[in-house]
Amino acid sequence: MASGTTVADLCRYYFDVDSGLGLISEADRESIAVSLQKTNPAEQRKVLALFQRPLGKRTGVPASCRSSPPPYPERFDMVWALREHDLPPHVTADDTRNALGLVHFRKGGDLVFFTYLLPGSTSPRVPTAVEALGGWAYWPAKDLRKQTTMDYSKGTPGPREFVHSADVPPDTMGVRWMGRLARDWDDA
Repeated sequence: MASGTTVADLCRYYFDVDSGLGLISEADRESIAVSLQKTNPAEQRKVLALFQRPLGKRTGVPASCRSSPPPYPERFDMVWALREHDLPPHVTADDTRNALGLVHFRKGGDLVFFTYLLPGSTSPRVPTAVEALGGWAYWPAKDLRKQTTMDYSKGTPGPREFVHSADVPPDTMGVRWMGRLARDWDDA
């Protein structure tokens, strides 16, 4: 599987020395971005060691990210993902973001993907409106078609999308640098 995020989000919620509530300096963010950009498979453990479970459940989650009344899951308890082989292989970070419908990833963000095998106790599921928490960016598949992302720049379906439990330990992951976003998702 693969799941994408930005370096800013990683620093805000998963950087080992931050509680998730404090500020991360631009220099800190840039340093992590450079580390992720230069990483290779032999050095990825060093980079991943900077984070407390990049896809894992956090302690001390900010109140704005806590779950609503049941049946809504906490946003940090699940991961939106796709099959790694469905990631576009040779496209820009902007094209990847658009194809996956990552509308909140804006210009200037450093896009990275974590790739991993799901633990045997965790299985991917097709997302529903409950997992999307009513977000406008989620559009359910119609007529029993497969659930896919939506490329908002073209209005076309992208790769299949899944959700799964966030219980994925960092020592099972790889990091794939996608690049810096050069434009906003809604630019013409």
